[in-house]
Amino acid sequence: MKILNSPYNYQLDTSNLYDDELNYEARFKEIKNALYILFHHFLKLGKTIEFWYWKGDLYKLEKGYPYTGYALHNFMEFPHTNLQSKDDLSSLIFEINLSIINSIKNSYKEDLETITPFFDITIYDISMSPILTSQDHGANVLMFLTNKDLLKLSNINYLIDEYVTYDDSCNDFD
Repeated sequence: MKILNSPYNYQLDTSNLYDDELNYEARFKEIKNALYILFHHFLKLGKTIEFWYWKGDLYKLEKGYPYTGYALHNFMEFPHTNLQSKDDLSSLIFEINLSIINSIKNSYKEDLETITPFFDITIYDISMSPILTSQDHGANVLMFLTNKDLLKLSNINYLIDEYVTYDDSCNDFD
């Protein structure tokens, strides 16, 4: 499927996450770690971050469940903009700062059955162009990477070379 006018050119390969797959748990952990590395990279580049959530998720604060509300309740004390869409989804928009970065890091300490504790995240650069989106608790992750970004990320961790792939369904921006 071609994504018209997509700002993204790479994706995180989260494929083959089946219970019967050999080394399922090791692969799942590597994908979670790769996304954590990507979040850290993009949070340094980004200006704002947007979290989309279902209203009901904010009331499901049980530890160990992939509810966005459990992860987001630590963010509510920070200044934010709250938007609501027609389909009962809401979003919280924060300016990226050290407190937001630390809250995201702390959210990853929890061992969940999902790649990320957040249902849907988009990180925007200073011009409000999206540079990373993670949807469905990390099952679908798209990003905009330059060759310089790829080199830097590859030098940080081998997982990036294995799990970050060029997305030929997106426009070529290199």
